[in-house]
Amino acid sequence: RALLVDQFALNLQALRALSYLTMYEPYALAMPRHISLQVISSLCVHSNPTLQRHAVTVVANLAKLQPNWAPILGVQAMRDLKMLIQSDNFDVRREAVRAVANLSLSAQAQQEIDSLNILDNLCEMLKQSTADRGRGNAAQVSSFMGARNLKMQVQVLYALKNLCWTEHMLLRVVKEFDCMPILIQLLESNGIDVRQEAAGCLAVILQRPEQRVFFTALGGPEAALKGLKTSLAITRELDKELTALTRKRDEDQRNRQIEQDLQRQRSIASRATAATTLMGPALLTHEELEAQMLDIQQKTEVKKQNDGLQMEYMRIVYHMAEDEAVCSNFMTHYEWPLFMGPLAVEDAEAQECAAWTNFRLVKAGAKLDDFVRNRGVYYVCR
Repeated sequence: RALLVDQFALNLQALRALSYLTMYEPYALAMPRHISLQVISSLCVHSNPTLQRHAVTVVANLAKLQPNWAPILGVQAMRDLKMLIQSDNFDVRREAVRAVANLSLSAQAQQEIDSLNILDNLCEMLKQSTADRGRGNAAQVSSFMGARNLKMQVQVLYALKNLCWTEHMLLRVVKEFDCMPILIQLLESNGIDVRQEAAGCLAVILQRPEQRVFFTALGGPEAALKGLKTSLAITRELDKELTALTRKRDEDQRNRQIEQDLQRQRSIASRATAATTLMGPALLTHEELEAQMLDIQQKTEVKKQNDGLQMEYMRIVYHMAEDEAVCSNFMTHYEWPLFMGPLAVEDAEAQECAAWTNFRLVKAGAKLDDFVRNRGVYYVCR
């Protein structure tokens, strides 16, 4: 009802509430049955950028769920999104790109993206986001752009990855817009999620054998394996830090149990005796405990992202290793631990991708003694 009243403040607060509610799947699924998407779509093109941003955020949240694709596309939302990704307001552009990215898995949306030339906008945005600003390389450029622009890059790359499953769009991305050098450059980005989406986009492109020659000529395999090596090193460090933090947390829990036992004894013993003979172990303060739990949570999340990044790198290696000459080159210049490392990650999909890649490399028959010596058989049996 608040959306239907012609009052700016009411509309804004209603959209703000919906933008939070639709972050949760049950509400996002229920909303199109109760609120007209035509109303939301009309507010997306409101003259006020703040209202626009909240309206398009609601659309982007709804677009994460497949059942909502048809209702969204049914109100011609893609035309509005075409306009909004060219907005002067950065936040409006970012949310519009996120909405397009979420919808880009839909076959109908892909047709509309193609007919409205939204692919052109996405490729231009990617080029602008990585344009050399006198900093030299992708990591420095990304740092210069800041965290907000990294989020924009992630959404653009996610949309391009989905669109590249369509052959003629893939060819436009690679040939017309010459995006492959940019994607390889972004394998060195500061943002782990940017690296993951760039690697994922390249993995989709490299399913086509004719693109592998161009990728090799641009130094793509070296960049991907360098990124994989760095990712494995990050995993090792995170494992050490998480083990230490978990041990410290468990020790504190044991100490708290000891302290509880001592408190029960103190209720019987005299105060003097408690002071001299029943002193408990040192416990973490509430602030220290909270900081430790937050640290564990953050590192676990980074590790999960890193597992996903390794999976995309292994997909690149898998497609490249289809060529026997490339397989031979990999095994000449790199050692088995680099390819076997992702077999140990916790994510099942990443493990499966790593297993297929190692199968292809083992099949090539190079350095099999090294594979055994580096516990390859242990990883497989595990």
